[in-house]
Amino acid sequence: MRAVVTLALLAGLASVASVLGCASEHAPTTPDADTTPKTVLTGRVTDGASAPVSRARIQLCGTACQLAVADDAGQFEVVGVVDAPHHYLDVRGPTGDPRSFATLVVRINVPVSVRTEAPVARLPLLPAKIALGVGAQTISIDDKLTLAFDGSALSFPSDERFVRGVRVPESAWPAYDVGASKILALWALDPFDVVAAKPIGVRISEAFGLPAGTKLSLHTVRSDQGTALRASSAAVTSDGSIETPLGEGLDRLAWIALVKDP
Repeated sequence: MRAVVTLALLAGLASVASVLGCASEHAPTTPDADTTPKTVLTGRVTDGASAPVSRARIQLCGTACQLAVADDAGQFEVVGVVDAPHHYLDVRGPTGDPRSFATLVVRINVPVSVRTEAPVARLPLLPAKIALGVGAQTISIDDKLTLAFDGSALSFPSDERFVRGVRVPESAWPAYDVGASKILALWALDPFDVVAAKPIGVRISEAFGLPAGTKLSLHTVRSDQGTALRASSAAVTSDGSIETPLGEGLDRLAWIALVKDP
């Protein structure tokens, strides 16, 4: 009788082992963790005096836009950047700050699967607003730059109609690509990317040491690209200023670059 019980017990154990082996053989396996390095962009936001701009708002855009906020040291980080043929940074001052910063939009190279540090984003401080009316008017942005336009031809992002701007020192210029041409001066205007249905005439009361008749061009920065594209021709006049010809001018209020072509 004892032999029969022993044999039955052994058979049962063998059956259990067979079931466990089958379960082990067909158990789901855990997939290998994705070891592909993530694309990371880091950067820093400062004002024109190189002081950090805490809580600055950053968008990194390509096929989609990813958001970040600068910390108290002006540092930001975007982890897992979505791959795209081109990227651009849109950097704005913090909400609720009593100071007014110009909006900066600039194209940036973001290599895939590596950690990249962006050039420092410098946001110029803006002066007081200049209220605008409708109809033809001429506005002095500073002691060098004057704009002439039809106020009713401008499309503003809100009901408040104004303009202001500041000349950006060369040490704070973003890396706008103008090919073999050379940027001579750069202004940051606000609001950013106010589109004009009619050309905005430009007069710059400075010749940059160039003789009368020298051909130049004016470029404006696009909010959806971060590139400075040619908007109008210009030339040095006999009185030592630079003007756009009649019927030509800027197509928008944004960052404006005065460019000398090769």
